[in-house]
Amino acid sequence: MPRIPDETLNEILRRADMVAIVGRYTQLRKNGAAFLGLCPFHNEKTPSFRVNPERGAFKCFGCGEGGGLFHFLVKIENLPFPEVVRRLGHEVGVEIAVEESDDAETARRKRLLELLERCSHYYHELLVKSPLGKEALEYLFRRGLDMATIERFQLGWAPNGGTALLHKLTSSGYAAEEGAEVGVLRERNGRHTDMLRARVIFPIFDIQDRVVAFGGRVLDDSQPKYLNSPETFIYSKRRNLYGLQLHRGEISKQDRALIVEGYLDVVSVSKVGVGIAVASLGTALTSEQSALLRRYTKNVTMAYDADRAGQNATIKGIELFEQAGLRVSIAALAEGEDPDSLARREGKAGIEQMLDSASSVIDYVISQNEQRFDLSRPEGKEDFAREVLPALDKIQDPVRQQAYVVRVARVLGINENRVQWKLSSKQQGAVLQRRRGQIDSRSPEARLFRVCIAHPEWFEQVRTKIAPSIITSDRFRPLFAALWQVRVGDQPIQLQDLSPHLEDPEASADLTELLLEPPPSGTAEDVEKLVQSLRDKYDEFRLESLRPIVLEGLAAGTLPPDDERYVEYTQLQRRLKGAR
Repeated sequence: MPRIPDETLNEILRRADMVAIVGRYTQLRKNGAAFLGLCPFHNEKTPSFRVNPERGAFKCFGCGEGGGLFHFLVKIENLPFPEVVRRLGHEVGVEIAVEESDDAETARRKRLLELLERCSHYYHELLVKSPLGKEALEYLFRRGLDMATIERFQLGWAPNGGTALLHKLTSSGYAAEEGAEVGVLRERNGRHTDMLRARVIFPIFDIQDRVVAFGGRVLDDSQPKYLNSPETFIYSKRRNLYGLQLHRGEISKQDRALIVEGYLDVVSVSKVGVGIAVASLGTALTSEQSALLRRYTKNVTMAYDADRAGQNATIKGIELFEQAGLRVSIAALAEGEDPDSLARREGKAGIEQMLDSASSVIDYVISQNEQRFDLSRPEGKEDFAREVLPALDKIQDPVRQQAYVVRVARVLGINENRVQWKLSSKQQGAVLQRRRGQIDSRSPEARLFRVCIAHPEWFEQVRTKIAPSIITSDRFRPLFAALWQVRVGDQPIQLQDLSPHLEDPEASADLTELLLEPPPSGTAEDVEKLVQSLRDKYDEFRLESLRPIVLEGLAAGTLPPDDERYVEYTQLQRRLKGAR
């Protein structure tokens, strides 16, 4: 793969506003020299995610994820590094010239995306132009769709038989193994067959409007009703939302999104003229999906089925959306109703009425549990509080949370202070949990390392007095070795200066952690003391290493006084005794 010059990477990072870019995915607030927020890579209620723009680094002390801005975007966007660099470079006005044909991974991705596009076109042609798709087309018309909607979503038909797509791909120059790699074929006992058969096809597009996967629905009630593409090199369910590539403009314009469960919910709602619906691709909502939505809106309405499973999915989704800084409301659907059936029966007016009458999260939870429990009995009130308080606890805004404390107190017929006390006791102990094995930022190694990266002028002096080889800590030795390879200027050393010299992911994680710590204050004399403490530590380590060899040799009479090990041992003893 062609190498992008370090100067180009550094210029992109210099122009990029790290806080603004990371802030697209999670809300950040200033905390000293850094910014603090909820981690977009895992579910959490207490902020443990820190961004230090001066150091060009981020770190989550909950899940351990950390690195620089490029790594953040590779992780959150699920894109290869060159693509992230090109996009960010374009955003900040730095053009990147990388020949895709020379990039094996990029060329492979491009070929597989073309394969998926060809599959989508094949399925669509079968539906709208072939007699094989006639039954499926009539089915979609009965479901209230028209040809314009079918074209817009590029719906298709996968015929029965099991080898139609296989023959289409191989005759077009693709290997069966490539079809299996992207999940449109499957291999059993050395034989490849079509993954989807006798199903209406829903192509799944990524945010760049590229086909990355497919969903398929049967025409009757046979099971499984839906069958979806597996996770592949190209496709991650966690990082995509069905319908977003079509609806992101309208979502941004209206500043709201409608979250539904199924493909047909999205298609039917769009068909009646409400272009803000997206679906979570047959999986529970994820933090990556909520971060993706937050690029376009801060308001989401959830419209899941009214059954128990739908209610449970709604409750789980609430936390994710609130963590991403999204305001959540819940649409009320009658038993047995879904957005697809509502759109077919009442059209645009019915969907808009559903959106306009959506209730807040806590109102939804209160309403559900008021119906569920007998609030005239102490046990019912206790059960109600047990169900409602966790939802109350998830509200990030303290003003909104207090307003609902008052509401819950009225429902229970008790003083609001008692509700606040129960909520506070539930929250006790919720502190920032640091990951097991966190590096000791108070050790002399950590303090000297942080001084060196913050003060290049002191680092030049330190480098003349010690070498990385005297660092006794296995965790710090690779960090100092990397530091010694950096060309020192007049600016503080940053993550991108050190990262190229570290191969171990654990060392890179330790580096990020140290970069997020504020530089220790001190004087040149303090730095000299730190240097001396590391020398003493190394001498003690070396003395203890030599001790058994020397004592055993002396006892056996095999170690003469002029042996270099004995000479070093006695010198270390005298030096350390003098130091003490």
